Amino acid sequence: MAKFTYSLEKADETNITHISISPEPDWDDFSEFAAQFIGDIGAEVRADDYGMDRHQVDYELNGERYLLHYEHYSQSVWTEPQ
Repeated sequence: MAKFTYSLEKADETNITHISISPEPDWDDFSEFAAQFIGDIGAEVRADDYGMDRHQVDYELNGERYLLHYEHYSQSVWTEPQ
């Protein structure tokens, strides 16, 4: 059973897709959300970077590369093409 539920909202003026998540992941369990999200969409993780202020997961879906971001201070989660 999935721990997180989420919805995607594409920003009209950019290539950024905002992700609303329930329950909101915190700094320590973002990697669990990322694994669930990547698995749900059938993508493959290429690399990840868990830093001081932001976590990023580089993934590939249908031959395209994307970054999944989590920013600690704003508690924001989004994805964008590379």
